[in-house]
Order: sequence, then structure tokens, then C-alpha cells
Amino acid sequence: MEALFVQSGLKPGGQRGFDRTSSRVCKSQGAPFWKKPECNRGDTVSFSPMKNGNMLGFVEDSKGSAFAVVDARGTKFLVTQKQISFSGPDSDVSNPEDLQTFRSRVLKLASTASSKLPSLWKERRDKDAAISIEELAVYLFQSSGSLELHAVFELVRDNNPYLKKKSRQKKGGELVFTFRPESQVRELEILSQNSLERSETREMRLARMESSIRGGDESMLSDQDREVVAFIETLSLSMGARMPLQKGLDKSRNSQDAFEVMSRLKVEKTPQGAFQAMVMLGRFKKHENLHLRRSFLHPVEFSSEVMEELKKKQSHEFVDVDKKRRRDLTHLACYGIDTSDAVEVDDAISIEHGSEPGEPPTLWVHIADPTRWLDTTDQLTREALRRSCSVYLPTEDIPMFPMPIVESMFSLLAKETTEALSIGFQVNEDGRIDEDYEICTSLVSTQKITYDDVDALLESADGDQAWKDFHDLEVACRQRRAWRTGQGAFTVELENPKLRVEGFNGENPKVSIEISRMDTLAWNIVEEMMLAAGEVAGRFCKKNRIPVAFRSQLPPKEPQQSEDAEANSIPEGCAKSVALLRLMRPSEIDVRPARHSGIGLDLYSQVTSPIRRATDLLAHFQIKAFLRGDKVPFSTANMENYLMDITQAVKQIRGIENRTKRYWTLERLRQDEMEGKSFQEGVVVGYRSEDKLIIIVMLDSYATQINARTLFALPLGTRVLLEILSAEPRSNNLKAFVRKRLQ
Repeated sequence: MEALFVQSGLKPGGQRGFDRTSSRVCKSQGAPFWKKPECNRGDTVSFSPMKNGNMLGFVEDSKGSAFAVVDARGTKFLVTQKQISFSGPDSDVSNPEDLQTFRSRVLKLASTASSKLPSLWKERRDKDAAISIEELAVYLFQSSGSLELHAVFELVRDNNPYLKKKSRQKKGGELVFTFRPESQVRELEILSQNSLERSETREMRLARMESSIRGGDESMLSDQDREVVAFIETLSLSMGARMPLQKGLDKSRNSQDAFEVMSRLKVEKTPQGAFQAMVMLGRFKKHENLHLRRSFLHPVEFSSEVMEELKKKQSHEFVDVDKKRRRDLTHLACYGIDTSDAVEVDDAISIEHGSEPGEPPTLWVHIADPTRWLDTTDQLTREALRRSCSVYLPTEDIPMFPMPIVESMFSLLAKETTEALSIGFQVNEDGRIDEDYEICTSLVSTQKITYDDVDALLESADGDQAWKDFHDLEVACRQRRAWRTGQGAFTVELENPKLRVEGFNGENPKVSIEISRMDTLAWNIVEEMMLAAGEVAGRFCKKNRIPVAFRSQLPPKEPQQSEDAEANSIPEGCAKSVALLRLMRPSEIDVRPARHSGIGLDLYSQVTSPIRRATDLLAHFQIKAFLRGDKVPFSTANMENYLMDITQAVKQIRGIENRTKRYWTLERLRQDEMEGKSFQEGVVVGYRSEDKLIIIVMLDSYATQINARTLFALPLGTRVLLEILSAEPRSNNLKAFVRKRLQ
């Protein structure tokens, strides 16, 4: 295939003529002949094909009196000796990929060596001595190979403040420099900072940015380069955004350079192409969480000010202002029920049996007491309120407080005496909570136990104290659930998928899915105890006019006649639960108490997770101040403002959690499909189109809903076999088709 020569103004054979790509006459632009370019195939050269400055290339062949030179993008040029500014000896460069690596190394060497020139000038300025380019290379890099010579040339080819080129050498002579006088150096140093980027050609900047991105090395980027890279990053963040960030970017002053760099990188000038560029540079990983990256949570690390305050709290004794009022409850068996991998232990339960026969037991919920160590104006408090809640992603957990202080001071530590806020109450036989309840600051000693352990204990019936405690707790909680159901509480029985990703920063992360049920005895005990604590706290705050966050929910929507008939025909199971869930209205949060229809309570305030939820943390500040007889720190107006900010933040966080889980679900489906596991079983739980040919299927092995196409209508609750045709997590695309009806 005939080579395509561009920009040099020469036809093959060295004759002056028309540029074959633009059909216009091009004139050769002379370049300073500093060293005779006795070029051989494979030599690296700095050449000037046009007025836009020097480029780096390698000699592929000679064409008469000219040379065929290839640049880092694979473009071929036919250039004369006058257009070659400098040639280095054989550097083993034989293709554009080698040249990209070579150029990246040249620019990096030149960047790191520029700081050495002032020292060299101070040593040699008074000796009136000349120095050759080879001597400069040895001084700066202890070597004068092709790489080092090109790095020196990169440093000195423009007006260097410390060196000036000696008058032209005779033909064939090497490049020699002399040292500038001090007055000239000072003047040039002042001008250098402002003039450097102005004097730098666009071609040089574009080449440097391309090389930097390809090589994953930001150290060689100038401030102006970083603005262009920032544009590319912003463009990449618009990929998949519900509110596109790309609008208006095309008018940015950096857009032209950014799109040219993306063209050189051979990526599309789109958010997807910009993302590829950021992966090349190393700013993003292949599976970068863009939802998290563009959120208010980024960066997820705590600031230095917050961490400094944390260290002070860990190293100093802090007076417990509630010490004299704390009730010692360490005699009670205090059970912290959670999953085996839980770190933030912020609640536990106890049962205190009555001293008289027939006397109902007192049930206790003990809550971690982080405000024992905090003030409302602390950096830690402000940061927790900004974050609003802990975030749980398949790849990582992002806590509301720094984990070192959570694990050492805030949590209910196992087998240690720790401070708590405790809520005690009695449950009547009909399941109602008695009016005689107690809220107090306390001391407790917690023992950790998992949900599975509690279920196993209840099934064993071995009669020890722990079994008796949990048996009595289960009876009381069963009464509570029955009472709430009678009050209109809504119970949904759906499996809970837990995704975890190992090695998510690598090319092939491992996605695991663990499915658990939340309708076991242990789950029911914990749920009922936490709801009861929220009801008691809500009563207490309403009675004493303490501004806190109350959660409420309107009754479910009335189904249309057709929907009601359809719902009655759905078999019991996940399809029926999903259909009923669609009738539920969203819950709301306000300082004014209102009925929560979903849980069947007249009022409800969340207080059981002050380490993980900002609303609970605020409630602790308020309740504890009231118990001390102090003025509550937050007025109703203050609380309303906080709740407004927290509500918006939590809404964004839940979106991040859901979209991240969706991403990794699709990635797992993609991996399964690549491994030949294309078929999945599931249940039809909804429809996406009026003709009911696009259906929603709950996958058995994923406990998650996906869309699928079918050739025929299927009733809700039908079991089907799906084929996953393709899954693309980055673009959030999934193609699935019903292959068989299983029942």
C-alpha cells in the first residue's frame, strides 16, 4: 500500500508540491541545523513539518534527499534535512507505540531535570566555558544515550534562561552552549514564568497531554494542561447522569484542545470516550463509580481537620456530663444482634423479668451514645450532619463518622462497660406499649450475637437463660406485630440480596450475591424492638415538646377496580408483595408528628442509629439535653432546616446505592453470560408496556428485578426461564428474553 505523506509539502521523491490531504501548496519551514542529522532507520528525530513547532518521530526510510518519518500517531511525513532539528542515535524505536513510550520518558526526564539547570549555571557561570549537549546529558542524567539527548534538547531548544546556543558551528559540529550572564538570567527568570506557556506551541501542549494520558503520568502536565484534563474529566462524569453535565461544555475555552487530545487518543468525543481517557490517565478505574464521583460525598475521605479532632478526642479525657445521672444496667444480659461482619454496633436489647409472679417483663433497647463525646459545634458533628447517613455499597462502606472513633469509642463494645441511651417499656397482652415507660442515660455491657445464632438458639429449646430471654422477647414481639397489623401495618415478605465485590479496582472483579430472608424470628425481634423504641421516643418528645424528626406515611393508594381484581388473582409470593408495594406512598419526615400507616403507629421517631443516621444523632442531642434539664440545642426552626438538608442528601445517597447495586448486578450478569451461564429463572412481577410484552421479572438467584421481552402475555406470578442476551453495566443496558414458561 502506498504510504500517505502529509504536511511536509513534498511529494514522494523529495519534490515540492501539493499536500495530499488538503490540496494546498506547502512551503518547507527551515529549522535550526544544530547537528547534522545523519539519520538512519530507527533513529529518533525532532522535526518541524509546519510552523507549529517540533514533533518527535522515528526514521522509517530515506526517500532520496529526504526522510520518511513517522510520529507517535502513526502519521508519516516526508521531510528534508533542514526540517530536522535534532537527531539521536538508534533508540530501538520501530513503531508508533514504541515512540509513544519513548516520548513519555523524554518529557518526564526533561521535567525532572529542569530544576538542575540553576545549580549548573551557578557552578559554571564564572568560568566562561562552553558545554556540549552530550556533556549536559551526562551532567543531568549521567548518560548521553538517545533518550537523555532528546530530554536535553527538549529542555534547551527554546530560549532557556540559563544557557544560550553558541554561534553556529561548522557543518557537522555538535550543539554547544554558553552560560548567560547573571543580569540576563535574572531578567529571563522574571519573564519565564509568564511567557513559558505563551511561547509554547499548541502542538507541543497537545503532544504532551496525549503522552501524559497514554502513559498514565500527570507529573508532566502544566497548569494549562490540567484545565484541559479537568474538562475531559467533567465530560466523562456526564455519562449516565440524569441531569447531563455535558450541556454547555462545548463552549468551554478548553473544549477545542480537549477534543483534539481525545482525537489523538483515538477515543470518541463523547462522555464514553472521555471516560476511556480518564482510565488511561489513571484517574478512573475501569469500574469507577461515577454516581459516587459526581456526588456531594466525593471525596469520601474525611478532611484533615476532622481527623485532627478525632485524634484529640482519642488522646484526651472528656468529662461525661451525664455521669451522675446514668443508670447502671450492667446486670442485664445485653444482646447486640447483627450480621457477622457488622462493625457499627449501635443498638442492643435486654429483657428485665418482673420480681412478682405475673408481672410483665420490661423490655430494653440500648442505643450507642456518641454524643457523650461530641458537642453540637464539633467538626465531627458538622461532618456527620453534612454526610447525613452511612452509605453501604457493594464495593465499600462510607461511614457517617470515621471508623477509628466508631470502633473505639462510639459503639457498644462487646464485653465492655459502655455508655448508652436506654429506653425501657412494657408490652400489654394485646401488644400495646404501656404508658409507664423510661428513657435514661445508662451503662451497659453488651455481648454480640448474630441473627443466625438467635434463630438457632430459639429452635434448640435448651432452657438456659439466653434461651429464656429470647423466648420471652419473641413472645412480646409477636404480640407487638399482631397489634400493629391490626392497626393497618403493612408487611412485605421479600428476600434481601447483599452484593459484595472483591477486587473492584482490577480488570476482573469478583461479584458475589448473598440472599437472606428478613422474616426469621431474630429479624422480627430486632425489628419490633426498634419500632417500639421509636414509638416510645416519639411519645416522649411529643409530650415534652422536643423538636426531633418524626417519620410518617400516608395510607396506601386505593387500587383501581381492574388492579384490585388482578391483585386478588396473584398467587402468594414475591409477585403479590411487589404488587402491594406499588400501592404504598413514600414516607415523609417532619418536626410535626403524624401517623405512619406503613408500620401502624400513630407517631414514630427514629433514635436507634445515631452512628449511622444524622436524624437519630440530632434526636440524641435533644433528648439528653432535656433529661439533664438543659435547654435543647436545636430550636424547631433549626431542626426544620437540618431536616430539609438531610432529606435531600439521603435521597441522593439512596439513588447512589440503588444505581451502584444495579451496576454490579449487571456486571455479575455479564460475567455469567460470558461464562456460558446465560439462562436464569424468575417470577413475573410486573409489566413495562401496555401490551404486556415487556415484563418485569424477579430473578431467583439475584433477588432483583430486571426487564425482559416476551412474545406472549404472561400473568403475574408466572415462573419463567430467561435468556440473558447481553448486559452492559456502564451504559445500564440489559437485553433478556423469555424462552420458556415454567408453569
